[in-house]
Amino acid sequence: MRVEADSSEWAPPPMSLTLKRFAEPLLNRLPYKEDAADWKLVLSWAAMVWNNAEEAPSESVLNLGRDIFEMMEWKEDVAKEVQRLRARKAAHFGWEPRLVAGVQVEDRGHMLHVVALSALA
Repeated sequence: MRVEADSSEWAPPPMSLTLKRFAEPLLNRLPYKEDAADWKLVLSWAAMVWNNAEEAPSESVLNLGRDIFEMMEWKEDVAKEVQRLRARKAAHFGWEPRLVAGVQVEDRGHMLHVVALSALA
């Protein structure tokens, strides 16, 4: 059976695009814009912040953020960065009910391809 999409219904953008837009302040700081491993690490951490934006960040999320910031040689305070990201989600993505269920980043030679799986909260 073939089902036609109703063009009058609105669909959210792909979660990969939403996550990249959410994490843009972090992604813009990456020293090597083409490093798939760095993108996956940063996007995975941003997904943790995204999924828990309504709650105070757990110590494990903060500690992982500190490790990432140290590895990337970013000097910003992780707790303040989490606050900025939480405010960014509320301001720009407050309508978004989905959670990020997984992140993959693939280097396709001329570009990085991001796949972010989502689930409804």
